[in-house]
Amino acid sequence: MNKYAKVIITTSCLMFASASFATTTAPAPASQGEYLAQKLHLTDAQKQQIENLQQTTKNELSSINVDGVKKDLILNMIKSGKWDEQAAKQQLADIGNIQAQASYDRAQYIFKVSQVLTKEQKQQLQTMMKQQAMY
Repeated sequence: MNKYAKVIITTSCLMFASASFATTTAPAPASQGEYLAQKLHLTDAQKQQIENLQQTTKNELSSINVDGVKKDLILNMIKSGKWDEQAAKQQLADIGNIQAQASYDRAQYIFKVSQVLTKEQKQQLQTMMKQQAMY
């Protein structure tokens, strides 16, 4: 369960991070790095730095502790016909904490990406973020 949850969280967060930069008219690049490279005209060095940041963020996301999440807790309550208020609240709190950590890691990733960019590229990134209502 632990490994399963980490894979789900990591995948969904990275997909969300990639989707955050996408627009409905933009072609779907193979990765967020490619999309940024196209939109921001990144140098090869910048592409490599961003690729390294993506890997670091992926590692951070996969290290989020998901031990508190019980895979079928709510489903089991439905099956048994018995509601456990405390367990349900704890489960939702645990999920909220995981989502908060993943959001923090994603925001930190975007900030670190901005540090790799030139002044003009940062302005373009800010414009992209405003258009997507990311933050």
